Amino acid sequence: MFLRALVILLFAANLAVGAWLWASSVREAQALVRVDPGSAELKLLSETSSAPADAEPRRSASNLARSCFSLGPFRSQAEVRNANRGLRDLVLDTRRRADQEERETSWRVFLPPTPSRDEALSQARELAASNVSDYYVVTSGTEQNSISLGVYRTEANATRRLSALRQAGFNAQMDAQTAPTQVFWLDYAIAAGGTLDWRAALGPSTDIRQLGARCF
Repeated sequence: MFLRALVILLFAANLAVGAWLWASSVREAQALVRVDPGSAELKLLSETSSAPADAEPRRSASNLARSCFSLGPFRSQAEVRNANRGLRDLVLDTRRRADQEERETSWRVFLPPTPSRDEALSQARELAASNVSDYYVVTSGTEQNSISLGVYRTEANATRRLSALRQAGFNAQMDAQTAPTQVFWLDYAIAAGGTLDWRAALGPSTDIRQLGARCF
């Protein structure tokens, strides 16, 4: 009789412990999902877009619209440095660069070739009779039987020589000699649609011109 009562008591105790454990697990699950009524709903990163649809793209200074130009050619680095100092506070950006171009380096004054050497020598005697000095008869090459009357480093000096010979009655001619020469350019950028009075900034210069350029 006693053994039977003990078995029933143990069975009832097991049921009570099982019921208590089940109730505890339910309360913990409810605590985990409980949130404040005003809290925002959580979302996974994969459920959100990378950026709002109405977000504006970023713009940096390098992307701003600009217009670019080149000034030159300058004959020396000192000239282009001076020009850069005159412009850099008036523009968005400047850049100096070197280039090679064919430039007139000297000017030749001459009498055109004659059909024969005798005719060339006859012209030479006429020059001497007119007190013209500094000449010689070309004896070979493509200019054979022409008479050279000087090669000048400036166009102005060559032009003076040409005028004097023509006034003396000679059919003198002049042509320019060219050679590859290093020159310098100054590129500058301004806001698109803007203007710049670069002549006022640099001062008068008959050799300098402005060209359109690719922006940098």
